[in-house]
Amino acid sequence: MATKQANAAGSRKMVLARERDVQALNLRKAGMSYERIADTLELSNRGAAWKCVDRALKATVQEAADDLRSIELERLDELFKAAYQKAIGGYMPAIDRCLMIMDRRSRYLGLDAPVKVQTSSITEEDILKAIEELNAQANAMETAAAEARAAIGAVMDDDDVVDGEVVD
Repeated sequence: MATKQANAAGSRKMVLARERDVQALNLRKAGMSYERIADTLELSNRGAAWKCVDRALKATVQEAADDLRSIELERLDELFKAAYQKAIGGYMPAIDRCLMIMDRRSRYLGLDAPVKVQTSSITEEDILKAIEELNAQANAMETAAAEARAAIGAVMDDDDVVDGEVVD
């Protein structure tokens, strides 16, 4: 018996709080400052008034989103009904359409498992290491080029160069 009374009292407080939030939102829409809203609703301060308005706004947005979601789900149900009879008859385009409608419905309702996304980040340490590797490769290439020039120089003397012209 005491639990029922406690639940009833808690529900009553929630209803009163919701009503106060809506009143605060309406006063704010009418152009009242948070300070005046706090005074009018006998709240402790303007921060409490802001919280009331914020809660009311969030509840309003959530209710509108829930209503829209419900309307969209009803539309999907009607579309599904129209395509379903042809789909169970084996008509492939209707089967595809039903699958698309089912997919959309499950996304609206959040029935799909979350998609795992692998992310990575590049740190300053990674960048410095890559720069070191590139510098090492550049040094190795310079050394190889110098060795190639030395090898060519050792094989060829200045006397081996012939002057001439290219004739087609």
